Amino acid sequence: MFPRRALKALRENGIMIVLASGRHKIDLDELPVKDIEFDGYLALNGQLLLDSDREMYSGLNIDEEEMKIFAGIFKAGKIPFAFMTENRRYIKDHDYDNVVELAEQFMDRTVNDSGDADREPWEYIRAAVGYAIYDEAMDSGTDSVLSRADKEMYACKKAMKGS
Repeated sequence: MFPRRALKALRENGIMIVLASGRHKIDLDELPVKDIEFDGYLALNGQLLLDSDREMYSGLNIDEEEMKIFAGIFKAGKIPFAFMTENRRYIKDHDYDNVVELAEQFMDRTVNDSGDADREPWEYIRAAVGYAIYDEAMDSGTDSVLSRADKEMYACKKAMKGS
């Protein structure tokens, strides 16, 4: 209980408390801190800043029309995709039997895509990608799978910065 008392003392002394998480806004209630009053939330690895009522304060939303364009690109390339908006996740075309191959194809098209002279910068996509597949021998549940995927994504991000 000490951390909760410390957080309460900070708030009582005028210091704002913000929860930072890589999770989506709709997943925040699953965290073991829902009884703590926060002044704000930084979600989706910094992409979404929420106020104390979990209303968007700042973020980069993809509007519906742009999402349809991206979905068309991914569908044409037969790439499974997931988009996250402020209040929803869109996941399409799962192919679990070929997930490793598909992830590698996606990485080839994004991680290694640095553009070329024939294309404008907005015509290529770069993304830090990390994935993990549940392994009964090493995973105790979804948290450990997500943790491994998160580590892979940050390793990819670090490698991309060096390129």
